[in-house]
Amino acid sequence: MHNIVNITYPRSGHHYLVGGCLRKILGPKLRYCEQYNHCREFPCPDQKVNYQKSHDFFFTDHILPDRKYIIQYRHPYESIVSNYKLELKLEHIEKDSRRNWERFLEESLYNWISFMTKWVVMTKVRANITEEDILYIEYYDLIHNTESTLSKVLDFIGEPQVDFMQKIVKPELKNRVQDFRYYSRKDLRRVNGLAGSLIKTAGVRRTT
Repeated sequence: MHNIVNITYPRSGHHYLVGGCLRKILGPKLRYCEQYNHCREFPCPDQKVNYQKSHDFFFTDHILPDRKYIIQYRHPYESIVSNYKLELKLEHIEKDSRRNWERFLEESLYNWISFMTKWVVMTKVRANITEEDILYIEYYDLIHNTESTLSKVLDFIGEPQVDFMQKIVKPELKNRVQDFRYYSRKDLRRVNGLAGSLIKTAGVRRTT
């Protein structure tokens, strides 16, 4: 198995990819570092690790010559709604209110734009990484085209194709953004106004 760095925007299906799929397919061959609960460093100094996760919160991670990169992302509105719910659950947001939601949306949207610019747009034109060393995974494909997406992942990380669909947890869409309490067309217009060109360039689709 190749040495993998998995850069993922929050709530873009990373835990499903690793926990629901790769762990069940690869077993102990997958030696995983979540960084925040492990070494808190990039790259991970543990020589046994062959798969490191990073959100690159501070945009300090960089391309390493001996790694292959999986980049995970999701439509900004969906990922930000999901992350807002998680932050509330973890009590990182003091109060659930429309004002706090709008502030969270605004800040997160600029973060999403920075993430996509660095890891999706710019990696396609950088001279220090080739197409063979980077794989882009959109949340939409992970959920709706699971088998073909996992097939690409296994090939990319250097693992043989196996009858993996019998081993994995089947994807499940539990929540629609339309059911979010602060869902509004105004917010969607705001998202499309600020991030529309990136959404179009990357071909990002909404899952629901």
